[in-house]
Amino acid sequence: MSSSTAELTAEPPRNQAHRAWPRSFAYVALLIIVLLSACTTMLAMRRTSTTFDEIVMIAGGARGFETGNFDIAPEHPPLTQYLYGLPVFLAGAKYPTEIKPPTDMGYRYRYAREFFWRVGNDPERVAFLGRLGAVASAAALIVAVFFFTLRWGTAAAVLAAVLTAFLPDLLAHGGIAYNDVPTALFVFVSLWAIDAAIREPTAKRGVLAGVLTALAVCIKFSAAALAPIAVLLLAAGAISARFERTWLKRAALATLAGALAGYLILVLVYRGDFVLTQFIYGMKYTFMHVNKGHGAPGYLLGNFNALGWWYFFPVVFFFKTPAALHLLGAL
Repeated sequence: MSSSTAELTAEPPRNQAHRAWPRSFAYVALLIIVLLSACTTMLAMRRTSTTFDEIVMIAGGARGFETGNFDIAPEHPPLTQYLYGLPVFLAGAKYPTEIKPPTDMGYRYRYAREFFWRVGNDPERVAFLGRLGAVASAAALIVAVFFFTLRWGTAAAVLAAVLTAFLPDLLAHGGIAYNDVPTALFVFVSLWAIDAAIREPTAKRGVLAGVLTALAVCIKFSAAALAPIAVLLLAAGAISARFERTWLKRAALATLAGALAGYLILVLVYRGDFVLTQFIYGMKYTFMHVNKGHGAPGYLLGNFNALGWWYFFPVVFFFKTPAALHLLGAL
């Protein structure tokens, strides 16, 4: 075990051990935190209207299970459609009559509106069932943050879970059937797994990192940003290991195992398509979208711009994140 890993997993010093909370107490606290956060989100989402895009995720997913065709929004990975559409499909939804397959961007919205409001489905029930997957994703994120932080003690883990669970962004987006919260969850656990696989390279850890990374990309194509991050972490790991030959061999094996596992997960998510036709189309569309814009001007600080701003997200993060969280970050 490397010195850095040993430091992260070491027990607290004896003079601090009496200040650590018992694990059983921390687990009970985690359960209460998750239940409170989930109940808050679920109570709120019953009173909020559907957003512009989430009706497509729910309707398209249910339609896919009914027809076997998840082609209503090919520039989005299908995993969130599976997640949000399955409860609605199992509940016995009714479906609009389709004369021809999807051919344009507007088709998905026309179909989703028909599905929600014109063929006899209860729109509030459909929205509630579809959004349950988002609530589950938010709960899983809280649990993941807890266990990630547990290496620094039970009190730290509980505090991290509280901060995550009651962050207004998570409470709001945890009740929307879109890819934001699932992406946050899988990007987080993917980076955790990638870092662990680089610190102590093994084929098993490489497989786990590859599986989680592939699932992240199958939720949102912009999760492809994990690839350059992994390269930077790998370079840092090589420097830390002083390019020791044994570490390099183990890292190469972990990387190969992760790449193979990731490919197999992509094939599985895309229902046995070994050439990944729809996946490649979606990736190309995403990069074209990034380079050419959204088709409508973006807005920031009183200005419009068809191609956006490189500093858009840092500015939005600054203004839309609670000041208390900024203060805690500074501390």
